[in-house]
Amino acid sequence: MERPETGAMKFGNDYAGVFLRGDTALHASHCIQEYLTHGSLAGPITKAYINQLAALLGSCAEGPDTIIENHLKEYPECILPKKELSIADILKYN
Repeated sequence: MERPETGAMKFGNDYAGVFLRGDTALHASHCIQEYLTHGSLAGPITKAYINQLAALLGSCAEGPDTIIENHLKEYPECILPKKELSIADILKYN
């Protein structure tokens, strides 16, 4: 089983889009709310993150020389500590 990572995604001949993992989406939501509430008084980290979010959302723009690659990780790699996987670990998550 695989899980998508935050970033541009494209499936088949469909238009490219952007997938946000939950932790990324929650942080983005917090920064957007802070900016909407405080405007130009929002902190520099919030402003920097919103700029990064804008670049991330724009990463799905396709052009003649653009290749959108889906970034997928094997599920056990995402939830298990960095160690060699045992056969039992692999079978547990497949």
